[in-house]
Amino acid sequence: QHYPGVATKIKVLYPPVSNSYFNYKTTLQKHELRKKLGFSDKTTIVLFVSTNHARKGFYPLVDAFKGLRDDFLCLILGEKPTIVLPNMRWLGFVEQIRDYYCIADVTILPSAYEAFGITVVESLESGTPVIVSSEVGASELLEANDGIIIKPVTPETIIDALEKIKSKE
Repeated sequence: QHYPGVATKIKVLYPPVSNSYFNYKTTLQKHELRKKLGFSDKTTIVLFVSTNHARKGFYPLVDAFKGLRDDFLCLILGEKPTIVLPNMRWLGFVEQIRDYYCIADVTILPSAYEAFGITVVESLESGTPVIVSSEVGASELLEANDGIIIKPVTPETIIDALEKIKSKE
């Protein structure tokens, strides 16, 4: 806008992700891995990966989980949260993060601001859809079947998106 002609000289390079490490598993492999890690196939697993909970939208997520049924479980990887509800589980920093991307039904990143959001790409490479806010830079990469972009980030928009993922919409 301020420098005419410069836009044609700009090339965006997205952070690389190893697609041999974050590889898609078959439904049977996901089922077996869930069983091995102690999670039921009847539970809708929501993965939240964060080291800065406030910026990454953790508190609207907590408010959303207050209104969700017990068949939803939020797995929190990374920094220890100040609040953990009965339908949430903090696992800390894990060795094999790809296993958790694999067993999740959806990865959520309802950030207030996120320059890119590498978790979005890691999740998609693992065959898991995402729910992201419109403030996540990687949201511009999403195609229709990749997940849901929410705006604004409220407990209601989060619940609505989670219900859509659960019903496979």
